[in-house]
Amino acid sequence: MSGGEKQRVALGRVMLMESAVAYLLDEPSSALDDTTAEEVIGGFIQNASENERSVIMVSHDKNLVGQFADETINMDDYSLAIHSKKGDSHES
Repeated sequence: MSGGEKQRVALGRVMLMESAVAYLLDEPSSALDDTTAEEVIGGFIQNASENERSVIMVSHDKNLVGQFADETINMDDYSLAIHSKKGDSHES
């Protein structure tokens, strides 16, 4: 299996965890091309939302995070910035 195929299988297995309240994903788009990452992560997040589960995602892919995250915590340059799609944000 390729790295991308392994990544998709791993995410599929996580989705089968029926007792989960939240999912913690560490670089879930690694080994996936941009188009596949959007499809796979988008489907994962949609499934989690439909089943009233939260997703916490750690990623360096700012485009992917910007597309799917309701809230982001950016930890660049030894500073912390929290942004929300609701318009709330603050830095420290």
